[in-house]
Amino acid sequence: MNIVRALLIAAWAAAGTLQAQDKGLRWEQTNESLALKRGAATVWQFGLDSIYRRPHFHPLTTPDGTVFTEIHPDDHPWHLGLWFQPNRVNGLCYWQSGWRVVGKEYMPPDESLKKGLMGLVEVRAVDIKPGNDFGAAIKTETFYMPKQGAAPLLREDRVMTVSPPDAGGAYHIDFDIVIEALEPIVFDKYSYGGFHIRTRYFSAKPKLQEFGDKPGLVGTGRKEPPGESRYLAVVCEFEKGKTATAVLFDHPDNINHPTAWLIHFTPGAALTGKGDIRLAKGETLKLRYRCKLFNGIPTQEEMDKEWATFAQNRATGKSSASNANQQPTSEMKGAVTK
Repeated sequence: MNIVRALLIAAWAAAGTLQAQDKGLRWEQTNESLALKRGAATVWQFGLDSIYRRPHFHPLTTPDGTVFTEIHPDDHPWHLGLWFQPNRVNGLCYWQSGWRVVGKEYMPPDESLKKGLMGLVEVRAVDIKPGNDFGAAIKTETFYMPKQGAAPLLREDRVMTVSPPDAGGAYHIDFDIVIEALEPIVFDKYSYGGFHIRTRYFSAKPKLQEFGDKPGLVGTGRKEPPGESRYLAVVCEFEKGKTATAVLFDHPDNINHPTAWLIHFTPGAALTGKGDIRLAKGETLKLRYRCKLFNGIPTQEEMDKEWATFAQNRATGKSSASNANQQPTSEMKGAVTK
């Protein structure tokens, strides 16, 4: 068995099993979804969306219960709360699950596929492991095809680990991703596509501010070229002046770290914001991201501390299938074709 994939499975199997004190929390689970509930309210929920069957988290709430995310907004129906989705692969679009025609009219996915405008993403397995401590691990197995019935171009194994809520109700979500090229692959340069969060922008029209750990990475709209930072804080002022923040963290061993960020109402780590990424057949690309939600606006010290904790696990990078168990070298980390 591929060692990297075995490590992912081990992480999934090691989901928390310690019995936690009753905090009014409970699980709601189906074969393809898991929600952590506090009374009638949802703390967070994982599932495959009803239209395109792509894995995502929505809703995500802050410790005080403020809903931060939205899904299937009318302006971009393929936006899915918190999710990971590369954009262009071998020239095909995998980001949009429908194709914009004019205004708010979208071509159905089946028609888009027939016209060769986009590729097909197929989730073939979902394993969900809730813990007695109200943390969870969720594993998905996804294949990318150029069209219906074609051989897949790549396989993506993902483990999403949600920490148990702390005493104040805060939690984080880690995405551990292994992408294996089943054919030669080019992830084409693009200013977005990767690890994204869709803010409740369409429904709530919040005042929006985004900033990172470097001067100049501040914006309230789309910024070209994207800024670089170890993390991105997305601050939204919602109804009644309530402020909430989602911080997205880029692991230091991810290819192209510090990543290029899309500054937008759907901000995120642009996987190919700095250039193409090429994988030979059999090569793997390992990625790790974290999202944590805060009441109000966290301090720089709080975000630096969270990033430092997150950065301790150094199991990401680009490697061949034969050396996938090795730590990535600086050359691997920077292996990007401009």
